[in-house]
Amino acid sequence: MEACSLEELKEHFEAKIERLTRCMDLAAEVIGLGAPVTKCREQLIAVNSELCLAESAVGQLREHVKIQRQQVEEAKVAMENELVNHVKYTVTHLPDRLPSLQKPQQNSNQVEQSNHRIPLIPRQANNHDINHERPPSAADKKSTGFKKQHYVPQMEILTIDEFNSVPKYMKGRLSYNIINSMVDGINLTLTNKYDLMHKVPSKLTEAKRKKYHKFKEQENKNTKGVFFFIDDDFKNYSKLKYDNTARSIITILRHVGRLREIRGGGVTRFAVI
Repeated sequence: MEACSLEELKEHFEAKIERLTRCMDLAAEVIGLGAPVTKCREQLIAVNSELCLAESAVGQLREHVKIQRQQVEEAKVAMENELVNHVKYTVTHLPDRLPSLQKPQQNSNQVEQSNHRIPLIPRQANNHDINHERPPSAADKKSTGFKKQHYVPQMEILTIDEFNSVPKYMKGRLSYNIINSMVDGINLTLTNKYDLMHKVPSKLTEAKRKKYHKFKEQENKNTKGVFFFIDDDFKNYSKLKYDNTARSIITILRHVGRLREIRGGGVTRFAVI
């Protein structure tokens, strides 16, 4: 040992003497109980063996914990790689069409509040505003090719949840994209049909005038304010076939609430809801 002073040397030997005294007391206690020295030695060897086994078990547990930590890190890296690959796959395999966001329905209180909005106070317009805000004149319409826009409803494409809610027997082997291709065809049919219906019959050609009157003949009291089409309209305007697949998709669109049938006069009409 290294001692810098007599005081430290004294403390060192006093500690040693205290430990030796404690060992002598323990030995005297064992001998006083009549236990032979050989038996005590065997017990100490057994205790030492158990301590060695405990140390070995603790070492194995530490090694196991170390391996588990490595596996956790490897699993984190694998999960991150899998997530990246999944995102890449999703981005490269997005459906051709995605549904638009549905407008939230207003409750009665919101509707009542919206009907009692504070009226806006019109500001005074200067000459610059007047020149830019005046409605287009007949000459402007003629020179710029101004056309009056008519509202034609467009059917929303099916969402994934709606597609999954269709029963298997009704859906068969139809895919999500095939059904929405039919929706596009229906929207094209409605656009072409009602674009013709909003024109003045006297300004149409003979062929288009016949189609106009044919469309008018299909209307009845149940079609007032409703936009509809029939199978012949779909064949003529959608550029798609109206076969068994199209009929199955019409059934699906009725099931999800996109279409409803209006019958009468031997004609089946499909009205957009």
